[in-house]
Parts: sequence; C-alpha cells; structure tokens
Amino acid sequence: RVKMALFQPFRSLAMVTGPTPAAVQTRGSDHFITTAVGAAYHVYNTEKLNLVFVGSTGHNIDALAVQGELTFVGHGPTVTSWKRGQKVSEFHGHTSTVRTMLPFGDHLITIGEDSLVIVFTAATGEVFTKLEDLAALGMAVTCAIHPHTYLNKVLLGAADGRLQLWNIRTNALIYTFAGWGAAVTSLANSPALDVVAIGLQTGRIVLHDLKADTTLFKLHHDGGPIAALSFRTDDQPILASANTTGHIALWNLDTRKLLAMLPDAHQGTITTSVFLPSQPLLLSAGTDNAVKLWAFDQPDGSGRLLRQRSGHHAPPTRVRFHGTDNITLLSAGQDRALRVTSTISDEFACEFSQGSIARKAKLTGLAPEQLMLPAITDFASDPIREHDWDGVVTCHQGYPAARLWSYPNKAIGSHVLRPADHTFGLIKCVALSACGNFAVVGSDKGRVMRFNVQSGAERGEFGSPAHKDSVRGIACDAVSSVMVTGGRDGRLRFWNFATQALMATLVCEQAVVQMVLHRDTGLLAVALSDFRVDVVDITARRVVRTFAEHTGRITDMCWSADGHWLLTAAMDGAIRTFDMASGRMVSAFKTPDAPTSIALSPNGDMLASTHVGSLAISLWANRMIFSAAEPRPLPAGAEPLEYPLAGAEGPLPVHVADEGVLVSATVPTPEQMDGCITLSSVPRARWAMLPSLSLIRERNRPTQAPTAPVAAPFFLASSGFGPQPALPDQQDESLKKRSRIGLIGNAHSQFAATLKAAADSGDFSALHALVVDMSPSAVDLEIRSLSILASDGLLLAFIAYLEHMLVARRGYELANAYLSVFMNAHTDVIIAQPDLAAALRDLAPLLEAEWRRLDGLFQKNTCLASFLAGTA
Repeated sequence: RVKMALFQPFRSLAMVTGPTPAAVQTRGSDHFITTAVGAAYHVYNTEKLNLVFVGSTGHNIDALAVQGELTFVGHGPTVTSWKRGQKVSEFHGHTSTVRTMLPFGDHLITIGEDSLVIVFTAATGEVFTKLEDLAALGMAVTCAIHPHTYLNKVLLGAADGRLQLWNIRTNALIYTFAGWGAAVTSLANSPALDVVAIGLQTGRIVLHDLKADTTLFKLHHDGGPIAALSFRTDDQPILASANTTGHIALWNLDTRKLLAMLPDAHQGTITTSVFLPSQPLLLSAGTDNAVKLWAFDQPDGSGRLLRQRSGHHAPPTRVRFHGTDNITLLSAGQDRALRVTSTISDEFACEFSQGSIARKAKLTGLAPEQLMLPAITDFASDPIREHDWDGVVTCHQGYPAARLWSYPNKAIGSHVLRPADHTFGLIKCVALSACGNFAVVGSDKGRVMRFNVQSGAERGEFGSPAHKDSVRGIACDAVSSVMVTGGRDGRLRFWNFATQALMATLVCEQAVVQMVLHRDTGLLAVALSDFRVDVVDITARRVVRTFAEHTGRITDMCWSADGHWLLTAAMDGAIRTFDMASGRMVSAFKTPDAPTSIALSPNGDMLASTHVGSLAISLWANRMIFSAAEPRPLPAGAEPLEYPLAGAEGPLPVHVADEGVLVSATVPTPEQMDGCITLSSVPRARWAMLPSLSLIRERNRPTQAPTAPVAAPFFLASSGFGPQPALPDQQDESLKKRSRIGLIGNAHSQFAATLKAAADSGDFSALHALVVDMSPSAVDLEIRSLSILASDGLLLAFIAYLEHMLVARRGYELANAYLSVFMNAHTDVIIAQPDLAAALRDLAPLLEAEWRRLDGLFQKNTCLASFLAGTA
C-alpha cells in the first residue's frame, strides 16, 4: 500500500513563458514559438498564438533551441533532445549549467557558464569537437551566432566586449574583434552579407562589417542592456531592439534614426524579439509571462499589438471557480489585473478590461500599470444575474471603494461602490448576496454597507459601526435572510439582511482573519489569528468543530460542494482537508512555496491553488475521483507529505503506508447485493426491441418485390486472359437456392447444446454469457426455434433458465424481454402441453411479487420527491 495525499499534482495554468529565451521556428508557411515554463516547454502557432503542444522534461529548463522536429532542452549541465514529447538522446560533456544553445546544420553548439563550448552531433548526441581554449584566452562567452555564408564558422560574444570568429570543424580561432568596451549581450545577422548587429550592456547597438572589421554606425537605446535584436526581411531597412526594461525600439537603418517606440511592450525583461521572415510582424516574449505579436502596418511605421497570449506577470493571490461548469477560474494578483482562466483550454484565458488604458497611457505619458486600479485583495462572484447586470465585485489595496465587473463582457462595470460618507474607510472585504442583487462591503474602520448592484446605490448600513475594528469577512446565507460579519475585534455578528438589525453576537477567542460560508449547510468556517479554524453553525449560532493543526497564518479556505470537506491553506506551506462528519483531518500535503489561495471545483475533481512567488495557478487532481481510493483519518500529529508544484522539477514522492491518509485499494464489487435487482450491462437497444422485432421486420419489408435487371444489349466475350466467368448452368448445385425450412432450427446449434447442458447441470452461467453476446435477431431466432425441438425438452429448459434469472434477480430486464418473446412465439405449444403451462404458472408469483415491491419503492420515492418540491 502507498501513502498519498488526497490531491496529486496535475498541471499548471496561466503560464505562457518564463525567463528562458524562447525559440522561433519556421516550417513551411507556419511559424512556431517554443517557450520554456518550468520543467515543460510549450509550442504555440503564431497565426493565432494557440497552444499546439506541451512537452514535459522533468527538470527545470535553463536553455532552449529548436531544429526540425527536435527540441533541445538544457537543464543544468545536461542537454536532451525531444521529438513529440519523447526523449531522443542526451548530450553530456559540460560540467556547468548550459545557458546558450545554437543549432548549426547537423550539429548543436552548446555554451556553459564556464565558457566551455561543445559541438555535438544533433542526431546522436556524440561530441563532435570542443573549444577548450576560450577560458585560457579570457573569453567569458555570453552569446553566439552563425554568420550567414560563413562555412563552419561561429561568432562568439564575450563579457569583456570582444568578438571571436571560430571554425568549429578545424577547432581554430580565425579572428578576434577588439570590441567596444562593454559586454556583448546580443548578436543578430543582418540581411546584408558580412554585417551583424551587436547589442551591448550599455544600451549601444553597433552595426559592424565582419569582413572588413569596420564599424558602420552606432545607435543607442536608452533604458538598459540590449536583450534582443532582429532585422526585418521584407525589404524594409528596419532594426528592432529590445532591452531589459521592456521597451522595443524600431530603427530606420537608412536614416540611422529612431523610427518608432513600443514603450512598456512587456512588464519586465524582453528575452526574445524576432521578426517573422518576409513579414512586418514582430514576435516578442518576456519575463512578464507574455508572448506578443506586433504588426507594423501604420503609416508612421509604428507598431500595434496584433495578438497576445499572457498570464499574470506578478504572483496571483486570489483564485476562485466561477459558476458551476468546473472549468472557469477567476484570479487576481499583485499585477493589478483580474483574469479568467480555463482549465481545459488556454485559448479562453483573458484579462478583464479596465478601459482604454493604452490610449490614456499614450496621451499622459504614464506607464499603463500606473493607470490601472490597485491590486485586488478580495473578490466575490456569482453567475446568477450576470447577464442582467454585473456579477463580480472586487476590493483593492488601499482603495476606498469597491468595483463591479461584467463577466460576459470581460470588462469593468460602470458603477463604483463608494460610500457617500468619506469617513467610511478603506474597503477590506466584499460579498454578494445569493440573489445577486446586492453587494456588501466592509471597511478597516469596522463599518459595513450594502449596495444595489444594478444601480450602484447605497441600500443601508449595518450597525454604527458593525465592529470596533477592521471587518475581515462577510457572508450571506442561501436565501438572503441572514448575514454574518467577522472582525478583528474577535466578534461574529449575525444580522437580519432585510431589516439590517443585529440578531446575535458570538464571541471568538481571537481576532477573525477570514470567513468562508457553505450556503447549503449553513456552516461557516472562521480562521482566527492563532492559526485555528472554528466551524460555526449559523442557524444554531455556535461552534460545532474546531481544527488547530496549522502552525502558520491561514491564507485561504474553501468548502467542497456537498459541505463534507473543508480545505485550508496556511503560510506553513500545508494544504489540509478536514472531514466534517468525523471532525478529523483526512489529508495534508506541503508545497515548497506557501499557498496563498485555494479553490475546489464544484464537482470536486480539481483543486486550484496559488503560491508565494509563483505566477502559475496549480491544479491538483482529486484521487478519489480518478482512482479507486478512500480517505482515512490521519493520526494526531501526522506530518504532511511534501509535494512539488504541478509542472515543477522532480518526481512525486513515494511513502510506505503506516496510517495512510489515502490508501489506493481495489474495492471488490459483489455480483449481487441482498434485496436488490441487478440489471445486465447489455445496451437497451439489444433487449427493448425484442418483443417488437416481428413488427419491425414487417415495417421494414420492401413495398415492391425486387425485379431482375434489364439484359444487356450485347455481350463482350472474354479474350481468354484471366479466369472465365461461370455460366448459370455450370454453377455448383450446392449453390442453388435451398429450402429455408432446414435453416429455422438446428438441434446441434451452440445455443441448443448449451441450453441442454445447463438444464442438466443446473448451472446457467455459460448460457447467460452466450446469450448476452448474441444479436437481437439471433436471440429471437433461437427462441422461436425451440418449438421445433420440443421433443428434446428445450422449452422446459428455457423456462428453467428464466426462473433462474428471476430468482437470482440478475439480468432482470433480459428475463422479462425473453419471456415476452417466448410466450408470443409458443402460445399454441404452451396450450397443448400442460407441463409447459404449469412451469409458466410457477413464474407468475415471482414476477408479481417483485413488481409489487418495485412499484412500492417507486411510489414512495415519487411521493417524497413531490412533497419536498411542494407539489404534493
């Protein structure tokens, strides 16, 4: 037995690219970009930036390159090649982490942090040659390119500003370029032969003629080191430069002046910037978890964003499932964005619009991020009225108002929930009523205000104030009659939602940190400042469960859809699952980065989590849904299992079970349960049509008899080549039409033989296995053929088979269908033979008693359902 947590790492969402430079490849008329995301690589088609492939390597990716069908991945000192997700070969020889890889014909050039350059044979992984003299020459290699038309040559850039041209076949240094006094950070081939662009750490860009060793001219891109360079190849003398501050500059090489700027193209370092061949399209990727495609079709030469694929560029801190479709996630983070993510397709992911941020930034000269709302600290959503008015409400860090958002429009709403009283304070928590008509906000001064969502107008305040300290949680029940608020003053207050009157107060021992209500059961989970969780019944208004297993501040909580489980996450790195019925912890696992938010899907199959310092939304699969496993309570003081995040480096841990949290087990399924009727697994179409098979055949009979084809007007005799067709009078007599009487019944058929053997032995299992595999027509033919073989006792044997199924209550629907066909087909024989009639009379009590029992159960459940629905 293997000890496991209830949830297993499944995959990471909302990750597009990481700090590793991406690789761009052209195959035919299609262009692809491959990005590195942790231990996986993603392949996107640039036509729509849709994800076409995901490959997992099992190790964190430090370098990436693509050639043909092979993807080269560097992790530490090892390089591996992959084809369609399958490892092809490994490349060994480095002793330090490989940072740069350059496909070079049939070879792969790899450069380690120690400046060791190794040339491998790409197909086999064998070492072709090594450039081991670079360290002795003081060359700290930073980048490399293969100059066009330079056979077997590679140009290496160094941290001291020098360039060296090497012949990899002869392992010889061809030439050394003195450099420009700054580290070389980027190299790019120009459309002109012998000319390369050199990006320096100081922001300078040098256009240099390698053949003449002459600098043609220099450019300067302010803002930081040059991270990437690329030339347009559609007969436009344009050079694009990208730097570490996220700006892209377009340079006119004819006038040697700046043509246009793309300020804040990325919120961070741009790792990749490449013009697509013969197109005015620039593909860029950055450390802000975004891949963008820019089109340069403006009259002034400037670019516009054509399409993008992105995720959070700062760690998300809040995640929730939206609606009941199990696939839609809403998340908010430190990047001031509210995003929607799909668990099944990255194409549905997008960011909620906050208005014309880009246009306002261009007019004011401010960064787009400065014009966005502050970071979202809490939000609530409900799809019940989202098509009538806004269905998402958010509160923001240091902001005195709450904002409404439209999920169908994926945009911010027009109403601002700002209390008229300016002394209300900063909004700390929000909630939506179950009806979707009202939003409730709580402030840091202990005040609670209700707003109408449709109009944005105030609809009264609860208390004066509701709490003596900051409000930390608000929860509305399922019928919008009771509202509960919790504050740092250690009080839970119960309010009449309609009259806003205080109903009761429950004193907690510590300050309330946050609250989560399960509306169907009325159970309220309250996280306290002493790392304890109290479960309060809001109807009885008392604590019914207490859990004190966490050793760090509780960051988030969520309920399962049925209210049986409560999941909690804390800064101690653990995510724990508590069973409400037993009051015990049934699962606990720990992640390397502390979880900041968790959300369980409505059907309980997936757990979503966000973590400190991670841009991804991690998905965890519920083992109870996808495997034969059962949760078992943990012993007191049990340590949580340590699991890596989904998509992170490292295999899953395996532990020997002692007091297993979740034990994989194959639960035996009995063939028959006492007092129950078991139906067969035969499809309905194969037994429901049996009593009406004769009618179906009559209905399908053609209305007009088939006619012989018209004789051909002439006959072309065979020339003697190949086999000759046989004439009608030459055919074998055995192929002529035979009487159908001999086909109706066959005493030696497998069915008849098996039926006779079963009647003699009393074991009908072999007969039942044979019948359920037969087609409806075959079963009908065999049953009707029994009258021809009445002298063999097969009619009584078949009745015994039906009695066996009815007594055992197995294959109940088959027994009734076969009995109907049997009685319709053999009525005359049954009347003529008293023993058959007596055997059938013995079946009648079995059928009648079983039907009365079933009918009673049906009527009882129907009446109960009608009573509960209020229609009785």
